Amino acid sequence: MREIKFRAWDNRFKTMSFGSGDLLLRISEPDYTEPMQYTGLKDAKGVEIYEGDIVAGEVRQVQLLIGDTDESCNVKMGGVVFFDYSGFRLDCMKTQYLCGERYGMCNYFDFSCDNEGSFEEMQVIGNIYQNPKLLK
Repeated sequence: MREIKFRAWDNRFKTMSFGSGDLLLRISEPDYTEPMQYTGLKDAKGVEIYEGDIVAGEVRQVQLLIGDTDESCNVKMGGVVFFDYSGFRLDCMKTQYLCGERYGMCNYFDFSCDNEGSFEEMQVIGNIYQNPKLLK
């Protein structure tokens, strides 16, 4: 079972607060606070991965593109972690395939199921609030 934890960015004071559930949201003012949930995953250095984190690294992915005949491929990618109806995902900004000639682009990458282990080589390099220049 995944541990439920949150952090929040305070837009007024430009600070990050860590806590759990209602406690964090009660001590923050909703108009100025951006809450982010813990994904339950840690990066290669053991840093917890939250929504809004910018991660980069190399992942091993099986059959990235429809019609692939290769069994697997290593991919260098980076992006922003976000949550949607299907769970935690990575909005990919940069993608480089390291196995032969592959074309295409990864818009989103799921953190769920078989991909969970592949994120062991990813590293949190910042977040969208404290390091916005990394998005460019």
